[in-house]
Amino acid sequence: MCCDVNYSQVYLKELKTHLDILMDVLLHSDSYAARTLMGKLAEKHEYLFILLPAEADKKIDHVIWRNNEDNMPDFGLGFRLEDFSTETKVANAHMTKKDKLLKVDISKTRDDKKNKGIKRLIRADAYDILSVCLFNYTNEWEFRYACTPDLRRHHVHKDYLTEIHHLPLSPNHMWFDDITKALTRSWELRHGLITPSSPIIPSGGNIAPGKKKTKYVPIFEKWYCSAERIKPVRKKRGKAAKPELLLPPSVSPA
Repeated sequence: MCCDVNYSQVYLKELKTHLDILMDVLLHSDSYAARTLMGKLAEKHEYLFILLPAEADKKIDHVIWRNNEDNMPDFGLGFRLEDFSTETKVANAHMTKKDKLLKVDISKTRDDKKNKGIKRLIRADAYDILSVCLFNYTNEWEFRYACTPDLRRHHVHKDYLTEIHHLPLSPNHMWFDDITKALTRSWELRHGLITPSSPIIPSGGNIAPGKKKTKYVPIFEKWYCSAERIKPVRKKRGKAAKPELLLPPSVSPA
């Protein structure tokens, strides 16, 4: 029977190598190969130990793993007789020093040839839920789930998500450790029962790529420095003048 064939052993025999050598090459090759390996491992663990048990317990209607399908979310899930999609990414191994937040890059692995201006950005409606694997930091196959309407948009292309997102280690009102809680929130957002949450913004601010980093103003919790709100001031006699912070009309300085 075909199910009795150990395909991993057949593959290793064809390569005339051993598993430890193959893993050593994968883990010590360029960063792209290592990220691809971790990404596929995260998808496999999520599928076997989270999504399939949730389907068996009838917490979700069905699960489809779209392995190696280009331009498609990783998983298709059925919930409350509706279809939802999720994308799995792996968080960085380090936290931000000040805010103690984990960082995850959700950009595409290849540039968009049709829309060169957006390069590797992801559309805000590309999938319903972002799944983030925390293995690089916790050394455990655990995940956090967030609904895409709650995620931060790009500072220029408003229909796309920004490349880097930040999340706390512990679950909160926006990042869940249970896929069914995230699906419930996504369903409520889809039907207009609730409104999206304010995205998490680190203390470094939300500065456009390539722009000089400016100091974050902590008194305005929901107002952060960006390229559109910083008015450049020319230097005067060798002294660098501080940039002027342009406040929205509804906010007045103390």
